[in-house]
Amino acid sequence: TIGPATLLQAQSGVELTGLSHPSTSSTTSTDELMQGRYIAVLAYTKSEADSASLPEDLTEEKIPSQLCQHIIGLNPTSISNEEDKDNSLLHQPFLLEESIKVGELCSISGIKIIDFIRREIGRE
Repeated sequence: TIGPATLLQAQSGVELTGLSHPSTSSTTSTDELMQGRYIAVLAYTKSEADSASLPEDLTEEKIPSQLCQHIIGLNPTSISNEEDKDNSLLHQPFLLEESIKVGELCSISGIKIIDFIRREIGRE
């Protein structure tokens, strides 16, 4: 069983990016269907970035898909929750660079997270 379907539609100015894990594709083309046990989709807006302040291994272009990787790996339950910071995306240490919180990374890279979903295929 695949599980429930979710339809996403972005308003003007809102971008969507997604990632599946494990990936069945050797390419990173966004035009191809992605398959995997876990998926994450991120809705965000982008403004001017301070790319000089980004950690060395991170690039502005890859951060949205890396945020999806973080969402798959750490399974946050909200964007920002002061009462449950362990499960709050913006308060979590970034999966690929634990010296920086996701909220700090978003601020530096000019990303404002609007929403996200994480699903496991076959789970309700």
